[in-house]
Amino acid sequence: MIIERPLVPLPSPGELERQVLEAWDETVQAMRHWPVGRLLPRLLRKPGSARPSLGELDPCWEVLWHELSAVAMKNDASAAFKPGRSFREAHILEDVLPLVEASLASADPKNFLDLIGRIAQSATGTSTGFRTKAVYLVADASGAKVRFAHVGKVLPRIAELHGYLRRHVVTHPLLCALIAMVTITNCHPFMDGNGRTSRILFNAILRSSRSIETYFPLYEMFWCSGCGWEVRLRYTAFTGDWMPLCRYMRDVFGIAHHWLSDESVLLT
Repeated sequence: MIIERPLVPLPSPGELERQVLEAWDETVQAMRHWPVGRLLPRLLRKPGSARPSLGELDPCWEVLWHELSAVAMKNDASAAFKPGRSFREAHILEDVLPLVEASLASADPKNFLDLIGRIAQSATGTSTGFRTKAVYLVADASGAKVRFAHVGKVLPRIAELHGYLRRHVVTHPLLCALIAMVTITNCHPFMDGNGRTSRILFNAILRSSRSIETYFPLYEMFWCSGCGWEVRLRYTAFTGDWMPLCRYMRDVFGIAHHWLSDESVLLT
């Protein structure tokens, strides 16, 4: 069975609950300066190829899980955990960061498309270009697989994202970072490296807007959430409702802030 993944509508910032964005921004501001290495050693108590169960994690992780987590994890056909992925992504960010502000300053989306292509090339180590054919997720345990948006819709959607970021990134940098990450993941512009590209772009937008000054390890955080990110991502794609993803990301930052504020946790 093939499931068509619809394009996620880009929301108006005014449609999102003010208190969620305020709490989100406060959390990020409280943790602006910290090295990626402080948090990563605590993310997985038992690093391994399989997703950790909730019982293997600190109780604070439960907020990121979803009522469908058990089903999603059973059907999950994703690749095994890749240790050190965020460290490698952080190195790529440093190389492309000077191009981010320039790409958003220009009204021509070509520079932004070039930026995303360069990130993907660095992430995969291949001279990949924007895809020219259909792309699917690996079939899950039930045999169902997702087909992403038609190739003819990919570049127009990224150009639309570029315009959205230019309008809102100054006033809503964190929201724009999330929307950019979701848009790249949702339209899957490359045959490989879409997740890495989306996470690097997320961090690049926050860094360029001075919201945070390090690399936030989303790959490891998502891995520990019982497919909570994936479930909410699909929900947003099919309903257009961004609130579950906004609350999820607020809680991701909240967990990181809690751990980084608790020296007894960091030292054990």
